[in-house]
Amino acid sequence: MDNEDQVLKELKAIREQLQILVVDKADVLRERIESEHLKTANQKKMYSYFDGKRNLEAIAQKAGVSGEAVRLLVVALEQKGLIRVEKQGKQSIPKRLL
Repeated sequence: MDNEDQVLKELKAIREQLQILVVDKADVLRERIESEHLKTANQKKMYSYFDGKRNLEAIAQKAGVSGEAVRLLVVALEQKGLIRVEKQGKQSIPKRLL
C-alpha cells in the first residue's frame, strides 16, 4: 500500500468516527437551522435545493423566487458557516453541510 492509499484509508476512518460523534446532534442542528435561519416557506424551499449540484439561477427557477433572493440566503448562511459554496467557473454552487 503506497502512502496515498494509507492516507485515504485513514481519512475514511476519521470520517466514519466523526459521523458517529455527530449523528445524534445532526437532527438538532437541522431543526435549529430551520427555526433560526429559514423563516419563510421560500427560504426552506431554496435551502432544499442547496445540494451542491445547482447554481443560484437554477435554484431560483426551481424555487420560484428571484436570483437575488437566493443570493441573499446563500450569503447569510455561508457567513454563518451553515453551507459551503463551490465555484465552477463564474457559477456559485451552494451545498448544505447537513
